[in-house]
Amino acid sequence: MLSGYHKVTESKTNTFIMKKYLFILTFLFSSYLFAQTPHFVWVKELPFMVDCQVLDHVGNIYLAGDFSDTIPLDTNILIAENGTDMIIAKYDSTGNLLWYDQICDAEYMYVADLSIDSHNRLLFSGMFTSYAINGGDTLWGTYMRHNMLLIKFEVDGRRAWMKCPGYHPYTCTHLYHSVMDKNDEILLYGNTNYFTGPEHYIIIDGLEYQLDDGRFWMKLDTAGNFLWLTTAPIDVDEFYYYNNNYYVDQGDTLSKYDLSFDLITKKIISAGPAHTETEYVNRSIAIDNEKNMYYLGVINDSIEFLGQTFYDDDYGEVVLLCLDSNWSENWIYHLPNTFQSWPVDMALHNDLIVFTMLFRDTVFINNDTVVSTNFKKNDMIVFVDLDGNYVYHETIYCNRDLSDMGVMMNDAVYFAGMARDSVNLSNFHLNPPGFYETYYLAKMEFDNFYVPTNSTNVLGYPNPFNDVVYFNNTINTNNAILDIYRTNGLHIEHYEFQGAVNSVNLGYLPQGMYIFRLKTDSGIHSAIMMKQ
Repeated sequence: MLSGYHKVTESKTNTFIMKKYLFILTFLFSSYLFAQTPHFVWVKELPFMVDCQVLDHVGNIYLAGDFSDTIPLDTNILIAENGTDMIIAKYDSTGNLLWYDQICDAEYMYVADLSIDSHNRLLFSGMFTSYAINGGDTLWGTYMRHNMLLIKFEVDGRRAWMKCPGYHPYTCTHLYHSVMDKNDEILLYGNTNYFTGPEHYIIIDGLEYQLDDGRFWMKLDTAGNFLWLTTAPIDVDEFYYYNNNYYVDQGDTLSKYDLSFDLITKKIISAGPAHTETEYVNRSIAIDNEKNMYYLGVINDSIEFLGQTFYDDDYGEVVLLCLDSNWSENWIYHLPNTFQSWPVDMALHNDLIVFTMLFRDTVFINNDTVVSTNFKKNDMIVFVDLDGNYVYHETIYCNRDLSDMGVMMNDAVYFAGMARDSVNLSNFHLNPPGFYETYYLAKMEFDNFYVPTNSTNVLGYPNPFNDVVYFNNTINTNNAILDIYRTNGLHIEHYEFQGAVNSVNLGYLPQGMYIFRLKTDSGIHSAIMMKQ
């Protein structure tokens, strides 16, 4: 049977044949993965730059960003007290503003992360200078130094608590990342400016904790109370929690830890982390339900993967890598270019991965050559399935450089970005006045009909077939369902099987390509079948 699943083989000759075969298959299949082309259904202009974003479990959108001077929001006018203030806003899935909150400090604030707990409460993490003011309350830190900030919000926007979890009396204490585990406990990654010498410590709840290195991991309970502290040996670009494990991107090394932060395994990946054009918080790691790991990075020079060397022809090329649950190399999705590309952000939902990237000049993708406007940084949105097969791409063109485009996904996809010149998102046109910038939040929808292309041992042979399709394994279940679609997504047949079944007669179907979707007790199995 035809299959979209692939790995690069060791033989160069076989690799060439395999790629040619896969290209033909991908072309046939990917043109019809979506019954309806993904398109933007609304675009909302924002008065602030988005630095971080997250979806809760019911589809609401949380944004954290910064602004200076004066901005309109809803029916109110917000004034930045000193330099640059932070804003946190919650929107529903239609783009309606539900609530917002403002945080100000003495000079400049930074966002580290947004996280959602099991009760849809929001955790904001970041940094403030000297003091932080929220809701009329002031949190004091080290004077004219960066200090760590955590704020927990209830679903309705009320503040549950605010605190600085640790500080150094003379220098900056930085907070870069935060996540919450299944128990809603909080893990932080940060550092102090002192990396060596006697000033090498952090003060937590009035007690001094010595650090072997300026970098640290800190664990807090759901109320922000201190649990433990340990040294982080090297810089961390991102970390991710899934199913009782922490996954850490350390630049060229991926590591996996348990809840006590004991190392389970690590793997050297000679691809750089996701690019940061602004202060946007990038996501470079995703984990699926089978514990396969997906890593979005960039080749700077070359990488070794699946026994082959992948080269960067000029200044960086985007790659998406997959490691299986045992951390064996599974597949690589590589986007060659002529000059320079940067990975930005990624999201995974069900059987789809979407990532965003910036590129300058030319990118080659799925037999398409995409050229940026005026040699400026343009945005590209790319969909692939969990086997590394191309699904769809869309390019956001602009006459001036675009910013990083953040992405979130559930049954729809949400993007946050910035345009310095006129830009089109489907039928929506943004036209910033003069040399000012326009910030936006956008929603993209596609028909929920999506068929994964992973290889399966249930469907079916021969392929192509004349009359009867035989199942590779006999279906022996009380509730098996076979649905058949045309490649444009039109549903044409529905079968329900009872007991042992090993074939189905489809001689009445006209010649053509069909998508088979078989649901059994072991899951959903899909394939493309050709009727002769």
